[in-house]
Amino acid sequence: MKKTWRWIIFLACVVLSILSLVLFFVGFPLLLFFLIFPPIIFFGDSNKSTKKQVSSYCMICGSRIQERDNFCSNCGEKIEREER
Repeated sequence: MKKTWRWIIFLACVVLSILSLVLFFVGFPLLLFFLIFPPIIFFGDSNKSTKKQVSSYCMICGSRIQERDNFCSNCGEKIEREER
């Protein structure tokens, strides 16, 4: 009777050791995945949410103009856009 309990305890230890190794090699990378990527999944990519403001400069006076501007706010020159 004592030998069967020893075998049961021994097999339980072996099974738990194998299970812990499997969980370490499979679960640990999975845990890292969920620790790293939820901010991206839940909060989105910050580059997509912010609208890029392309600024360029007036060819006449050199002041900064925004993408939406049709005229220079400094000298009043009409801004000609290059098609990309």
